[in-house]
Amino acid sequence: MKTNLLVITIIKMYTTNIENRPAYVAGCIGNVLSLLVYRYVSERYIAVK
Repeated sequence: MKTNLLVITIIKMYTTNIENRPAYVAGCIGNVLSLLVYRYVSERYIAVK
């Protein structure tokens, strides 16, 4: 599931117009970072409890 999402994201990134690509890449990086932070925080929160 996660690898399929990654592949789709890469394909979208390469098929997106050059004008929109920087904003799209920034948005993808933001999504990934927020997901990682959320997972890290939730794991820490569960570990504390």
